[in-house]
Amino acid sequence: MAGTGPYGAGIGLTVPPDTALAHSLSSRDCVLIHTPRENAACHDCSLRDDCRDHANYSGPLSVAGQVVAAAQIVAFDTFQKSALLERAEAVFGVIEQLVGLLFQPGGLPGSAGRAEPSGPGFHGLIGNSAPMAQLRRQILRAAASDSTVLITGETGTGKDLTARAIHAESGRKGAFVAINCGALPEQLAESELFGYGRGAFSGAAPGGKQGLWEAAHGGTLFLDEIGELAPAMQVKLLRALQDGDIRRVGENTVRRFNTRIIAATNRPLAERVREGSMRRDLYYRLKVIPLRVPALRERPEDISLLAQHFLKECCTRNAGRMVAIGGDLMHHFMQYAWPGNVRELRNCIEYGVNACEGAAITWAMLADYFDQEEDAPAPVFLEKKTARKTGGTPGAHARADGNEARRVLEECESSSEARGKGWAKREAARRLGVSLATLYRLLRRE
Repeated sequence: MAGTGPYGAGIGLTVPPDTALAHSLSSRDCVLIHTPRENAACHDCSLRDDCRDHANYSGPLSVAGQVVAAAQIVAFDTFQKSALLERAEAVFGVIEQLVGLLFQPGGLPGSAGRAEPSGPGFHGLIGNSAPMAQLRRQILRAAASDSTVLITGETGTGKDLTARAIHAESGRKGAFVAINCGALPEQLAESELFGYGRGAFSGAAPGGKQGLWEAAHGGTLFLDEIGELAPAMQVKLLRALQDGDIRRVGENTVRRFNTRIIAATNRPLAERVREGSMRRDLYYRLKVIPLRVPALRERPEDISLLAQHFLKECCTRNAGRMVAIGGDLMHHFMQYAWPGNVRELRNCIEYGVNACEGAAITWAMLADYFDQEEDAPAPVFLEKKTARKTGGTPGAHARADGNEARRVLEECESSSEARGKGWAKREAARRLGVSLATLYRLLRRE
């Protein structure tokens, strides 16, 4: 369908089924031919006598898990062949990612679409993993009810998106109103939530003001970081949840609104109840429908999909720049523990797009982004996976000591392969089979 260079003349022609390109499409395998015409795979090719390739690399391209095309990288002279043999796999990885950026999942002719829920509220919840499939099912069940929902999960997992998905799927016609309870000054919390009447306090608006509870009438009030709410305000919130009635500050009139409450926290509320900083009755009143958003490390199969999604967003905002994620960087992404979860991944991609000067974001470009000073928390990589890929053994750091760590680090620092700030330490950690944090601890030992 498309081609450049000598293959530009073949646009629109049908590829014979006995060629390497057709074989790659049908078999779904990548094929490298470094001696065309002489290679066994070329003996039955109908284009063999007219072939001018010095080498070629063919591979299938997928969209939403469905193979839709094949691409071939071709060398026409000795110099190009050398470059192809060295970089074909990496370049093909860039092509795969560019195809993923250009074509949206579910947009293929004849595609049956996803079996998972895909309503209007799910557009921000990216992922095809089992934990995400379960989360979507829980969202639909919660959306079918008006009961209070308590969303838990680590920072950056997408609790706000989950709350918005519940609201969108519920069909409620009112607004989605969100407030961070941790940012509410204790003195203003009641008036912000419930509003205030005329002359309620000095500086009040002459006609009073409606609160967020009232603004969310017919819709949803999202109370983020509910664990940070002051004890005095917890009592008032509990009463409003139980009775459904609210009073504006400075008024005696009881008002009733059809407001659905969703709360969220990244703190273990059960512990706060035991500590006495969270009312037990409020905790159970909020936890009618508990819903937990999984951490990114619990769904590593979604990392690539999320990275591509954020990459497309960032490229669009940057005047349509087209860059890809290098295979080496994606390998590190899959090894990293992502303590900041999806939000950290998004920020990392945005940094990479802004820092990238070429066609692909590589690990060398982002190594400094992950690298930390010795007196700061070091990035944590998943040691078991690293050990499996690099040949180290889990728990190898238990046998390593400070002297061994310093010896390996010195070897890395003197290596001719040393490249970029922080490379030696990351390479030393890899050889020892430990995380950077463990390497720093070993280096501090006498």
